[in-house]
Amino acid sequence: MAPTADGTPCDLLRMPFEILKPILAELDQSDQLSIANTCVYLWELAYPMAYGCIVVEIGAGTPDSAWRHLAKGVGLRYVRHLEIRFKYGEDNNPNHMEHLVVCTLIAALRRHQLLSFSLTTTATATVSTKNLAVLLETQQQLRQVSLPAVSRPINIQRTAYLPASSKLRNLRDITLRLSSGTTFDGQLSTIVRKSPNLEQLHLRFSSLGDEHPHRIMDTLAAGVSSKHDMFSLATNLTLQGYVFRLSLSGVLISFPVLRALAVVDCSQDDYLFRELKPKKFPRLVALMIKADCDADASFLSGSFLTAFIRGLRCLRELVIHNGDVWFDDGSDILPHAETLELLSIKGSGDRSAFSEVAGDQGNLLGSFTALRHLGFFIRTIGFHRASGRVDMRNAQYTVLLGSLATLGSLQTLCLRIAAVILPHRRSFTKSGLMNLEYGASLEEHIGLEVLEQLYGERMQSESNGLLEHLSVIANCKFSTTEMPPELHQLATGTSQTQKHMFLLKPKVRFRPADEVKKEMMAKYAGDDYYFLEDYIDSMLEPSRSDLEDY
Repeated sequence: MAPTADGTPCDLLRMPFEILKPILAELDQSDQLSIANTCVYLWELAYPMAYGCIVVEIGAGTPDSAWRHLAKGVGLRYVRHLEIRFKYGEDNNPNHMEHLVVCTLIAALRRHQLLSFSLTTTATATVSTKNLAVLLETQQQLRQVSLPAVSRPINIQRTAYLPASSKLRNLRDITLRLSSGTTFDGQLSTIVRKSPNLEQLHLRFSSLGDEHPHRIMDTLAAGVSSKHDMFSLATNLTLQGYVFRLSLSGVLISFPVLRALAVVDCSQDDYLFRELKPKKFPRLVALMIKADCDADASFLSGSFLTAFIRGLRCLRELVIHNGDVWFDDGSDILPHAETLELLSIKGSGDRSAFSEVAGDQGNLLGSFTALRHLGFFIRTIGFHRASGRVDMRNAQYTVLLGSLATLGSLQTLCLRIAAVILPHRRSFTKSGLMNLEYGASLEEHIGLEVLEQLYGERMQSESNGLLEHLSVIANCKFSTTEMPPELHQLATGTSQTQKHMFLLKPKVRFRPADEVKKEMMAKYAGDDYYFLEDYIDSMLEPSRSDLEDY
């Protein structure tokens, strides 16, 4: 019991609902259910909260009783957000299991109780036509749906489940996950066109390995004359895993309302950016090109992409995580200097991002006055001192950090450093080698030096700038040329340890990164970035250190 203002005990049941609800919301589901069993009053509060959002995972290791019990129980009647994750692989997928689970759970729901529904399946699994029609007819309070391809084409307007006159007036957000073998047939188009208040349409195309790798091109081309074209309605488009082998020459399709475009793990993207002109994307504000920077399969020529970027208007987010694309002096993105808020460039190879920013260009980064989140890549040389500090000695490194100091709105910084470190002789002891191989130690030493250069020595202990989060990803190689022979056996090669980050508000702290992501997502979620999570995930990559002879 907590005391009241006059000192008398206050029973939990006497607390106002406005105070009790956020307390219960902080508990996990098992604790909420335990509290619900104490009395009727708390049951009415805690039980609906425990079942408000449910994730059902179906896979080879999941007994049927798990989801069948949910379908028969009282809890399902309180579910407002239902997510079903179908995790069977291609080789152990029971025949039509996904249809059975979805049908059983939808049938057990009360009419119009769901606010969101998501079905995530393997590449070949689908949602049946009947299940989809029943879901849309019985759950017309839905505001958000996420679906795979439908099992076979059907015109929903002609079914008895969803009359032609009905409208999905509450639906605001639709995500359709389509494989390379999927085309825009009538049932998908009808869902969209029956949603007059739709705000977000996210199309996610993924390729099934080498099977029809160019199918997306056929879909684009067909969309020009097809009455089922939804590219013209899409606000968010993701293309993943495609090998672009065909030219789009002559395709006139445009994206008049597209706000975000992501091209992920695709190859030969030249075909895409050479033919899709910037003027076809009048409202695009977020662009992400993402591929494995260590892979050799991307083959993206930076010239077509940079020309595409230059031709866009008012980008707010730009994420380039592809080792083949470089911004030597920043001029390609300078047209977006007044609007760009999130910029992340992750590369590999022998050059730094903005490698030609020097001299009178030193303040170029300072031109990006709206930047709030920034990540970029530097190659440099450093010295490991006897004191344990790592000092970078590179004019370009100093110029770039000086430019960052002028960014008055910067809140997060992800600094990727690929450096050759020349250790001090005193580092070559047993304990010294262990320290060199400890990634978090590198992150802390380099991070403190960065903070000192940006804000002065006081920043190392107290926050006196706008920066809130700093991540240093230090991929360093330590020369062992002068290492005593008896210590060579201790040089284990590559070391990778738990990632740490700097939190700078209200004071400087160095914490494990897995504790930081949730906090960052909650802090910046209200800013409505499309690729915020991708950017934050890139900040969480661990550092690596190598001991090599050279």
